[in-house]
Amino acid sequence: MIALGVAALLVVVFLASGEGEAGPAPLNGSLQYAPAMGALAVFAILTWRRGHVLRHWALAAAGVFALSLVFRTVDLAVCAAFPTGSHFMWHVLNGAMVAILLQMLVRAPAVGRMRA
Repeated sequence: MIALGVAALLVVVFLASGEGEAGPAPLNGSLQYAPAMGALAVFAILTWRRGHVLRHWALAAAGVFALSLVFRTVDLAVCAAFPTGSHFMWHVLNGAMVAILLQMLVRAPAVGRMRA
């Protein structure tokens, strides 16, 4: 029930973020990823609170995604001092997050899995 409330709050924040207004996007456009970050954070917290055997993987994925959002958010500000920018780290870290989640899936206990 808490997860549903958090998800609803994130949707409201996203919709109220002023998308379509003139001028630079808030947080360099990273606010659009708030629902994904929120869902991943709620998933990580729930796995931790329930003592799931794979909770460390979920927390790592949420942390890596949060760090990738930092790099995406600061990209325009960093470009003046670092011409390459930091946007590439957004992509690198998102790839790492997907790899972590895939490792979590592969390492999941075989309970309830369907056989081909």
